[in-house]
Amino acid sequence: MSKSLAAYVTGVVLCGASVLWISLPELRSIGAVHIAIWILVCLLAESLWLSTITGQAMESMASAIDLSLLVLLGFKPAVWIVAIAFALANVLFSRRVWYKTLFNSGQNVLALSAAGLAYVLLGGAPLAAPDGGPGGTGTLGVSLILPWVAASLVYFVVNTLLVSGAVAFTTRRRLLRTWREEYL
Repeated sequence: MSKSLAAYVTGVVLCGASVLWISLPELRSIGAVHIAIWILVCLLAESLWLSTITGQAMESMASAIDLSLLVLLGFKPAVWIVAIAFALANVLFSRRVWYKTLFNSGQNVLALSAAGLAYVLLGGAPLAAPDGGPGGTGTLGVSLILPWVAASLVYFVVNTLLVSGAVAFTTRRRLLRTWREEYL
């Protein structure tokens, strides 16, 4: 691994870890049973993969669950569930080495956090109450369309750009060229 790639991976991991640290208090409000169930759901979705439009990369169906968690619970609890499930899937299913597992978890945390910020800034609110049950501050309706679409787009762009960054360092290609060739 080149020094530049190692620095990039380290930066993504540290930024993702910082988001997790900041989000920890809100995770506690969800409850262990709900967290465990959502981790299992994420793991099941992580086992389903589809080719991207270009056929050059793969995309996990877990992205749909990630965005659902964002809408249901809010992004701060969601990033923890996603990070744990993603790390477990990388180790159990993909058998990736530790630094790839940490990078993948970190980039997913950053993508979901960015999507969560877009969702909140455009008026989205969690649909579930802090205890994981119904009755949260959000309401289901047309008003969620714009926040959800924006969150989905931000999630895709940040997720694929972060992965493209690692690929670009590895293949010595430019970032936007790599992103376009792999994902668009």
